[in-house]
Amino acid sequence: MVSDQPTANRIIVNSAEQDDLIESVTVFQSNRAEIKRRVRLDLKSGQNHVRIERLPSCVNEDSIRVDGTGTAVIFDVVYHAPSRDQGSRATITTDLRRSLETLQKERSITQEQSEFLGNYGRTLDSKNMNIEDVQRFLDMFGPRQLAVAKRIQELDAEIGKAQKELNEAQQKEHEDVRGAQRGVAVTVTVLAETDDTAELTLTYVVSNASWKPLYDIRASIAKSPEDTSAIALHYRASITQTTGENWPDVALSLSTASPQLGSSVPKISPWRIGFPAPEPILQPMARSATALRAKAAHRSLLSGSPELTPLTAPVAMMAARAPMAIRKAHVESTGVLNTTFGIPGRSDIPSDEGSHKVVIAVLDLQADLEWICVPREKESVFLTCKVVNTSEFTLLRGEASVFMDDNFVSKSQIEVCLSNSLQILPYS
Repeated sequence: MVSDQPTANRIIVNSAEQDDLIESVTVFQSNRAEIKRRVRLDLKSGQNHVRIERLPSCVNEDSIRVDGTGTAVIFDVVYHAPSRDQGSRATITTDLRRSLETLQKERSITQEQSEFLGNYGRTLDSKNMNIEDVQRFLDMFGPRQLAVAKRIQELDAEIGKAQKELNEAQQKEHEDVRGAQRGVAVTVTVLAETDDTAELTLTYVVSNASWKPLYDIRASIAKSPEDTSAIALHYRASITQTTGENWPDVALSLSTASPQLGSSVPKISPWRIGFPAPEPILQPMARSATALRAKAAHRSLLSGSPELTPLTAPVAMMAARAPMAIRKAHVESTGVLNTTFGIPGRSDIPSDEGSHKVVIAVLDLQADLEWICVPREKESVFLTCKVVNTSEFTLLRGEASVFMDDNFVSKSQIEVCLSNSLQILPYS
């Protein structure tokens, strides 16, 4: 019996060719990034199976979400893991390489045979040979030399063919390696009442992407006691990503959150506190071993409490006047646990080994300077800065390059500093 059910419309979307449809990216510090990409579709009336291929292989399956606009209904979303069938291609390449090496060795041996026959013929003394010996040598030498020359010609053709096959296999293996970075596919089943265009928003979290804060501290030292010293703090982010997916012209956000996929709250064992049982009165000989055990238990009980480390409150940061206008990020959201910085404009972050730097803000802050000298230990005079972070930005722990009068002075470290908090920084 033939079913009257209409055949579902199948749509294949190659995401590698549509990286320009990535709308926004939020990069976390903890090797995570959230991607939002648009998928434009021409739907047919009825059921549509939309297969979105060549997504990054580092996509977290549980993070995938699909939303859409229009009257169509999303029925199902199916995740397809990357193929693990990469070993067969490498085996083929290895076999072809060995075959080529065998042909090259055979050609070398055959070439040596040809040279040996030629050298042997030149060593014959024609004055001491009669015509019959010469004729016998030529009857043997001619066909043998022709056979060797023919075999060399055949081997050259086989080597050329084997080299071509090896090059093609290596190219395919290279493509497989690159394709392995984008091996995930997602199938979305959409039911449309009529033929219409639609747009899906595919959101997912990938690994192999992170950012870290970097700082340039530029000081303007007061010329007189009446003047105030200032610091320009260039707050930047260094972004790296090797997801296999390029992020061209995207709305970029940086989050201080640390999403832990699949983690759980750690459990601890309780500590039992009490008094040891009184030691029994024993004879001297019997007491020695028993008392030692009791005292050892007593010591282990009392030594069970851990050593407490005093907590240090976060301290603050510094900054000064910016020499030129630089785009400034805005704080999109500030929660109890994290802050998200929105980078203005659009950003291009390709998938490579490079570090891509964007400016978060340039903060102009007043500094209270102190010169400290310990002449008994060292002749140098040290400059420290007390700075209050009067900006809306939370300063994260990171490396800082210190400049004074546009000259590099030293490398330093900035600790976590909340808004309106104080930080003391060794300057030089």
